[in-house]
Amino acid sequence: MSICPETVFVIEDKFGLCGYGVAAADGRHFYDQYKEEWLPKMCKEYSKPSGDPSEFLYSEQIADSFHNPSIFLPDQLYNKYPAHVRIDLLARAHSLGIGKRLLACILSVLKSEGCRGVYVEIASTNRDALDFYSRLGFADVPSLKDIPGEIVVLGRTI
Repeated sequence: MSICPETVFVIEDKFGLCGYGVAAADGRHFYDQYKEEWLPKMCKEYSKPSGDPSEFLYSEQIADSFHNPSIFLPDQLYNKYPAHVRIDLLARAHSLGIGKRLLACILSVLKSEGCRGVYVEIASTNRDALDFYSRLGFADVPSLKDIPGEIVVLGRTI
């Protein structure tokens, strides 16, 4: 949030926080700051867990990700879709149109900043997210090499 505060949105309902949306108009600049400023702070705060990574608790997986970051932004993706977006909603906020309105706000801000394209990374097993973004104009970015793990990359122009 400290890197791109102008594109951070928090969603609340009568029960409290239920989601967020974040974006970076320039993914390369974001990841540069992420590596140079944010990751060192997290590595200092959270020690690298020891042992077998396949047996890590969720909190250990997060701490390990600070020490072994996986950043995927090839030129082929960045040149067409320089902005990165992420939306997460709790189940109680699904199917209410909140995600669609949130994405519209984010895309509006990105467009006002001169951004021409945006991408999102989604776990290939997350059918709901894949369907959500596809309905809103995102399409599979073909022929990307070395996509990490079970990740699908979708993009759209603004």
